[in-house]
Amino acid sequence: MLAVASGYQGATDWAVEIGGGEALHASANLSTANITANCTVTWIAPEVAAIYAPSTPASAAIGTANFYFFYLISATASTTVLVAGVVNGTAGLVFSYPRGGCTGPFNTYTPVGTGIIDSPEAVAAANGAGGSAFLATHPNASKEWYVIPTQNISDLTLPPLWTVEYNSACGAGFEAELDAYTGQVLEHTASTTCLWQVNFTASGLPSGSVWSVRLNGSALYTTTTGIDEIQLANGSYTYAVPSPEGYVPTPSSGGFTVSGSNQTIRISFAPQPGYYNVVFTEKGLNASTIWSVSVPGNATSTFGPSIAFTVPNGSYAFTASASGYSADPASGTVDVSGSAQSVTITFHLLPVVTFSGTGLVGLLDWTVDLNNTTRTLSGNVQGGFSEPNGTYSWSVTAPTGYVASPSSGTVVVNGANRSIAIAFTVLAGYYTITFKESGLTGFTYWGIDFNNGSAIETSVAGGPNLAVVAANGSYPYYAYSEVPYVAVPQVGVVPVNGANLTVTIDYVLLPYHVNFTETGLPAGTLWYVTLNGSFGANTSGPITFYLANGTFNYTVEYLPGYNATPASGSVKIHGGNATVPIMFQPIPYAVTFTESGLPASTSWSVTYNGSTRSSTTATIVFDEPDGAYSYSVGTVAGYSAAPPSGSLDVAGAATGTTIDFSVVTTYAVTFTEVGLPSGTDWSITYASTTLSSTTTTIVFEEPSGSYTYSTGAVGGWVPSSASGSLPVSAAPTGTTITFTPFSFAVTFTETGLPGGTSWSITYAGSPKSSTTSTIVFEEPNGTYSYAAGVVPGWAPTPGSGSLAVADAATGKTIAFTAVTYTVTVSESGLPGGTSWTATLGATTLASTTTSISFTVPNGTYALTFGSVTGYTANRTTASVAVSGAGKTEAVTYSTSSPGSTTSSSPAPKFLGLPGMDGYYLLGAIAAIVVAAGVGLALRARGRPPPSSTEPPSDAAPSEGEGPGSSP
Repeated sequence: MLAVASGYQGATDWAVEIGGGEALHASANLSTANITANCTVTWIAPEVAAIYAPSTPASAAIGTANFYFFYLISATASTTVLVAGVVNGTAGLVFSYPRGGCTGPFNTYTPVGTGIIDSPEAVAAANGAGGSAFLATHPNASKEWYVIPTQNISDLTLPPLWTVEYNSACGAGFEAELDAYTGQVLEHTASTTCLWQVNFTASGLPSGSVWSVRLNGSALYTTTTGIDEIQLANGSYTYAVPSPEGYVPTPSSGGFTVSGSNQTIRISFAPQPGYYNVVFTEKGLNASTIWSVSVPGNATSTFGPSIAFTVPNGSYAFTASASGYSADPASGTVDVSGSAQSVTITFHLLPVVTFSGTGLVGLLDWTVDLNNTTRTLSGNVQGGFSEPNGTYSWSVTAPTGYVASPSSGTVVVNGANRSIAIAFTVLAGYYTITFKESGLTGFTYWGIDFNNGSAIETSVAGGPNLAVVAANGSYPYYAYSEVPYVAVPQVGVVPVNGANLTVTIDYVLLPYHVNFTETGLPAGTLWYVTLNGSFGANTSGPITFYLANGTFNYTVEYLPGYNATPASGSVKIHGGNATVPIMFQPIPYAVTFTESGLPASTSWSVTYNGSTRSSTTATIVFDEPDGAYSYSVGTVAGYSAAPPSGSLDVAGAATGTTIDFSVVTTYAVTFTEVGLPSGTDWSITYASTTLSSTTTTIVFEEPSGSYTYSTGAVGGWVPSSASGSLPVSAAPTGTTITFTPFSFAVTFTETGLPGGTSWSITYAGSPKSSTTSTIVFEEPNGTYSYAAGVVPGWAPTPGSGSLAVADAATGKTIAFTAVTYTVTVSESGLPGGTSWTATLGATTLASTTTSISFTVPNGTYALTFGSVTGYTANRTTASVAVSGAGKTEAVTYSTSSPGSTTSSSPAPKFLGLPGMDGYYLLGAIAAIVVAAGVGLALRARGRPPPSSTEPPSDAAPSEGEGPGSSP
């Protein structure tokens, strides 16, 4: 498809996009929005809305490429560049854009040699260098490869690099770098140790506060809510969290084990009593603008909306600033007195004074001075100054050979931006020298070092020409380019004689290369080789030169402290590449330390370059290669060494120094503690020595001099002097450190009591009461007894106990429950088994026994006795007062007269029988008598008595009928 595009037949130069051809990589969108705006794109194939680089599936072979961008340049189409997108071997899009007319990403693509464009070659070479072994250990590692261009265009010895990377989920990785022209592995690294993420997160601190973690002795600091850049291998680790000023961390120390998984450790910070937050909040800044606030002893900068400090009571001066802005207020004082404080800083964008230049050729430097600030600009560019309102003087310094117009003046800033244009013109007697390149292809960089560094400029093949101005005279120049091109000749002289002129630099392609490799040098050591008059250097990997066929002499430049083998020689190029190995060996030199002042046979020592040697003679000798090394002299009892330490460099010859010992008189320096419990371990660091004790004194022996001390931390105690200075002046001296216990809040919380009820707690021998739900004590570390006070009618749980204070606030909840008592109601007078009821307050109970029991707390209750049919209670209601004890109430029931259930008087008697019994007896007797009379009358009249089966007549007897009458 490419061959049929008009004007591009016979093209010889290809280029591959940086990062193109990625394998096993996520999808990327390469839409036309990425094309630089000032490039006019001409579509040769039909235009597409977006260009996608699909990811290679996970099952694809290692190194399988799926997407490339190719760039094609031809002599028959020298003004444009053809771009082809190839997916899996098929061109999916073709377009062109102006050659040299784009300043965006198209200027950074790197040419790649034939055959090396295919990634399997790079992957195979990398696998042979250790990639296969890594994949065997980490079969699930992600795999990708890409090409990296020469980063520093002035470093002509570095070729573009293919990089092959395999990375496992736990951080182990393999990486190999290859020469992009030859496929040779230049260097590779592998880490098979899995590392796991360990995160420390913080809560409770104001935004922007600095806090830290000491992990296995190493300190890590942050101003965010987390420290998450830690990666550790499996194992056990310890940590400690220092207290930020005004805050106490929980936990303050601890340990954890990494065992095949990530770890998160959460730290909570609580304000230290007596410290308060001062929060500064900004208004008016653009997003991501850095601003700063300073208070005495502390300055903080942030991108965020606020900056906080935690301080004790006091008055604090502050300043606020942001580049390009004025602050309101820019300074002031904030008073802290028992509460947090906030300050709002309003920022206003300062106007900008912009200077722009025209008329310069190349990238010549010129300077602008405004308001005593100098800024250097390069070429026809512009630069700005942010200034508040005012009138300012300015001046411009033009490059050599130019005059600036205007060259000075004043500018008035009054709330708006200002622009000042500077026109540069060539001075009379100066002429323009234009450099053009010939022979370069692709996007190869080239450049000119003019007049031994007075002007260095760069361009790309087909890009802008380079130009400088100079007065009459002869000027040397050096032409360079990216490998594998070289200027012929590389050096020359430009004669300037009253006229402008143009110099064409011819470049030729060098098809072969020579790699000089080294062994024996420390990593990162810069070494040098000169080959055929060209100079090369490197700190890692080979030094590479590109050549045509021939025999070329080389010299390994002298490296102080090392011998090179071979140091010089020749290399022959005949249709192929060559490699020359160079071995470096360090040259050791004697380093002698000589002592004076010690008695004969006294043992003394010196540590030099990490190695310690001792002697009972006057000298100690080390053998070291060239380098800068430090030393320290060991302690000899009763003597001082001068100097006690220092540095002694080895630079191509033996060296040494003398150590003078003198007798030292020491004096006792006594630190006495007051306040700590007997047997408490405490410590002092004095004159860089730390001593500890469980007694009340710590004694140092020091000669006269000025020394500082610091008091070691004792959990739960605050020293009167955490640090200070204590000089020794030819006499014993000392000081007293008073420890006072650090108090923490101990909070007792009640539940269950009615609102406003008074309750009390006695803790550590001190009683306190409250009508709210909490009682707070302040106590130092220790274990103390507590007891809940009596609340009538209520029982506390727990009622007493002990509560320990251990470097943190603590507390206890006391649950109160109401105390109840039994009210017993007993009855008499009812037959056994009779059901009866009683109501106490709102509760009604029934019973068939002689008693009913209620359970109630203290209080006064209405008692009602239930009615029982046929019986009358001796009382119907009562009032029962319960106050710390049970109560008993009695009721008596008696039988009721007919129709009466309320009288409680004794029933009348008749015939000596109680109640109605006498009347009932009399009625029965009368009935018997009447029945007997009727029977006799009937028998006397001859009528049989009525049958028992006949129903009785309901009719009343007729008038005249009655006993003894006839019909």
